[in-house]
Amino acid sequence: MQKNYVLTDGNSIPYLGYGTFRISDGSDVLNSVLHAFQTGYRCIDTATLYGNETGIGQAVKASRLERSEVFITTKVWNSDQGYEQTLLACRASLKRLSLRYVDLYLVHWPIAASFFDTWQAMELLHAHGRAKSIGVSNFGIEQLESLKTKAKHLPVVNQIEFHPQLQSPELVQYCQKNNILVQAWAPLARGEVQHIPEIQSMSEQLKCSPAQLTLAWMRARGIMPIPKSKTPARIDENYAIHSLSLSQDIVEKMNALDCGRRLGPEPSHFWA
Repeated sequence: MQKNYVLTDGNSIPYLGYGTFRISDGSDVLNSVLHAFQTGYRCIDTATLYGNETGIGQAVKASRLERSEVFITTKVWNSDQGYEQTLLACRASLKRLSLRYVDLYLVHWPIAASFFDTWQAMELLHAHGRAKSIGVSNFGIEQLESLKTKAKHLPVVNQIEFHPQLQSPELVQYCQKNNILVQAWAPLARGEVQHIPEIQSMSEQLKCSPAQLTLAWMRARGIMPIPKSKTPARIDENYAIHSLSLSQDIVEKMNALDCGRRLGPEPSHFWA
């Protein structure tokens, strides 16, 4: 199984990320990210909204890993969108992270009023090397099609809510057809996958945990999950999917669990 995805801009990203949503700044995020690094994670996902960029920057420094070994993603928040505001927001994020650049900078939600201005700023940040890759989060087909009309560069990533009960097949198909890597936030449905009977049964059959089955299924579909946990044992468990190979039958059974159940906000509400 491949260990990295190659993005359309030529940059590589690990097949698995470590999410930090709702992990508070300071010792919480510092210790969690350091443990993730020790486990083997090299891709760390944060955002201005999360309020923990400072601690993540401290963890990168404390890890003593080479900067080229670490892939850091952050996002511009809604109230910071617009051309000048996005440039300033990225500068502030880099200062908090104590980094000269981020590996991936994302537009957190699609805001209609500042849509094209924000993306123009993202392209400038990419051109100046402040963001090695640029992408979006929570964008639907409508927004991605709109972006095509004016963008010099299309996003290389679309990070969306994706888990067994919310698979958004049309959006995923669109992204993959257009060589946009789909990243999955809340890939374990905030822990609820362990309570889905079909997943419990299949994971027992494969002698793995429901979380491991779910993450391996996403990998088999070419989708990059970003699981989050503060518990060291869970961090280790989520990472340990390297040798877990799924049959097509298992993949199809997982695909059949889609029921459109969304846990987070409806993206179209931000677009109105």
